[in-house]
Amino acid sequence: VAVSTVSAPASAQVEHKAVFWSNNVPDFKTSAENEGVSTTDMDACITSTTPEWHFLSSLERKCLVELLLSTLEKENWTLATTHAWGPSYSDRNAYHFTRPVQTS
Repeated sequence: VAVSTVSAPASAQVEHKAVFWSNNVPDFKTSAENEGVSTTDMDACITSTTPEWHFLSSLERKCLVELLLSTLEKENWTLATTHAWGPSYSDRNAYHFTRPVQTS
């Protein structure tokens, strides 16, 4: 996970975060857990035993991704872009989030 703040006029400062994982379920779960997603909730999404992301059903993937998105939305992160690469085990998936810089 990478977080950076981009310098811009005070009214337009934005933080960036990248959440990425290789094309397997354990790697996704680690990345999501690092973002505060409950492992219990993730386990409830998955009925298959495959460790490979691309073999999960579309409903299982949707459930997992929605958990990640809803968790980050609680901290004002907004999904900006997604990148998903082919079915190879070493392929990487990445979600890029942004939010306004939190000022006090």
